[in-house]
Amino acid sequence: MKRLLTFAFFLIGHLSYGQTKSIQVPVYREKDTTLWYIWTKENIQKIGLQDLTTTTQPLHFRFWTERQVIDIWTADNKTFEGKFISYTKEYDPDKYKTNKPKPEKFFSKVDDIDTAVARQIYEFAYNQRLFEVPFQDSIKGWSNGTDGDTYLVEFATPTNYSFKDYWTPQIQKGISEAAIIDTVYKYLKVTLNINNAWATFIKGLPKGCYHAGSLFITCNDKKPKKKNGS
Repeated sequence: MKRLLTFAFFLIGHLSYGQTKSIQVPVYREKDTTLWYIWTKENIQKIGLQDLTTTTQPLHFRFWTERQVIDIWTADNKTFEGKFISYTKEYDPDKYKTNKPKPEKFFSKVDDIDTAVARQIYEFAYNQRLFEVPFQDSIKGWSNGTDGDTYLVEFATPTNYSFKDYWTPQIQKGISEAAIIDTVYKYLKVTLNINNAWATFIKGLPKGCYHAGSLFITCNDKKPKKKNGS
């Protein structure tokens, strides 16, 4: 389904100790938050991650793909910690053949990231100016589509929170901001061996088929394929 254009929606929230926090979240023109933000909030709860709109840590960010998330934070600006999570939902091709389809079961696997590696990831992202990349819809020439890969970036400090989504940066030719997103993803891909982690995660799940990002599904010990009718 094609997503509507979004723009930055600014809210002012109050933290527990009274400090105001600027929250920047993309919304539809009708002022409803985008599906990406809604889905991510749901996944945060299912995985058991912290809500970054209320964090008071000096710095906390997440880089999401449609099947994995890298979670990096620091409590003192000296030691960095991190978690690497693979997540998915079971895929039932017959789900909508009944009037009351059962919810697809959610699965996730959380691994700790070594503190030295967590710091390296933050420094790489910072040096690439990942956190300075504006919202996708404010970047001239960025195309959008229904297939492909979408990357999400959450960034939080005690006074600011932003949630940004970027559709398939690797095909956005000549756009420097897209190159930043793609470069960071490729760094994470190598540093955390994320493809191997995903394959291991899927193999460890009960026998069946699972969502694998975009329009793809994967079944245990089988190659990913597109959903029927896609």
